[in-house]
Amino acid sequence: MHHHELTYSLIMPQAVGMTGPRLDLYEKTHESLISALLDCGVQVTPFHRSDQTLCGWQCDAFLCFQRRTAHDLVLSGYKVVGSAQRKSKASLLQHGSLLLDASQFAPELPGVNDLVASSVELPELTQAITRRLSEELGVNWIEEDFSNDEKERSEVLVQERFSLDRWLYRR
Repeated sequence: MHHHELTYSLIMPQAVGMTGPRLDLYEKTHESLISALLDCGVQVTPFHRSDQTLCGWQCDAFLCFQRRTAHDLVLSGYKVVGSAQRKSKASLLQHGSLLLDASQFAPELPGVNDLVASSVELPELTQAITRRLSEELGVNWIEEDFSNDEKERSEVLVQERFSLDRWLYRR
């Protein structure tokens, strides 16, 4: 179902013994996305601050873009950005998706470009997100290719873990 989306993930060290969600990271990330989209001419709102009619919303829906949490970002009543966090003992992962266009596999879920007059260009959007995240989180990004060791390790992980039925069907 993740067809016409821009996905992201942020991974950072987590203080030992720290429990519960990192709401500060969640809020800063979403504020960065709000600012970046506004830079591209699109105004989204956190669900908890919206007064829009909720389109396509179902609390027990299978598709995540049909469910809402307080900090999901909505546009014209539709969820267009959602995120989640997962913590381990020493690190925190936040990942999310920005729905750009409706998918043929879920046409009932419009993306940003389906809901605005002029489409958002991906290069402009990714630059705006990178800039706004850098400002909000105080991070200087370094862009580089994966090393050969990283590529080889990822191939091993796919073969030994992620392609196995016990991984895919473990829930």
